[in-house]
Amino acid sequence: MAASGTIWVKTAKGREEVESKAHGLAFKSRHVLIMIDGKRDLEALQSILPPATVPGIVDELLSNGFIEVSEVAPVVAEAGAAAVNPEEDPFLLGQTFMINMAGRILGIAGDAISAKVKAAGDVATLKALYPEWRSAIRQAPDGLQRLKELEKKLSKVLGD
Repeated sequence: MAASGTIWVKTAKGREEVESKAHGLAFKSRHVLIMIDGKRDLEALQSILPPATVPGIVDELLSNGFIEVSEVAPVVAEAGAAAVNPEEDPFLLGQTFMINMAGRILGIAGDAISAKVKAAGDVATLKALYPEWRSAIRQAPDGLQRLKELEKKLSKVLGD
């Protein structure tokens, strides 16, 4: 069960799914699987993915053998120091965030911008797509209301 503080790692089956989509995971489940890196706990995953869906998807991935509980204790940052994960990929985090938010807020109307974001190859390209993504998000009532919050999260993910 997805519990606070638990760290998960991908199994061989999980790594195979990430590399080749061999097991046909659903879009949302695959994105959660990609973000599981042996360093993030439930709260960390919920800060970059839709929070309400993460526990259920983690439970699904665990019960289907895509992930397992890490046997290595997470590194705890010194008091007052920010935890820095040198292996986090701002590009992948930003890309996933932009695609997820476009899908959640715009539905199929977000497919065009999501395709452009998916085709991006680096952080600079994601940043160049940001004005178009922002404009698309603004078109939805929910997006307009949440835009400042989304901008803050995206800025944090991309390292701005």
